[in-house]
Amino acid sequence: MSKQLSLDEMLEVLIDIESPRASFFRSMLESVGGAMADEIATTLDVRHGLCSFQGVAFAGTCTPFGPSKAGQPCPPALTPYDEGEWDTDVVTWSRRRPPLDRLRTDRSGAS
Repeated sequence: MSKQLSLDEMLEVLIDIESPRASFFRSMLESVGGAMADEIATTLDVRHGLCSFQGVAFAGTCTPFGPSKAGQPCPPALTPYDEGEWDTDVVTWSRRRPPLDRLRTDRSGAS
């Protein structure tokens, strides 16, 4: 048997062990996610916010999507994801990424 880690899990390990390259890898993942979000938003005529790593306990590396115009229904391609989280109002999202030290996890078992 072996541990199978997703890209987000590997990034979280790098953050937890305070790797000096964690920020570099985070930027790489977020760049790829941003390019994917651009493609999805253009193809589906929707808007998207900043792609950012939120930690594995939350959504990992993610991007918010929303309507490009008021009243626009959720495109079928996005419907299965984060169900019920489509607002038909046009919204503006934060453009700031959470700092790496806030994303560090406590795996010591202490509460």
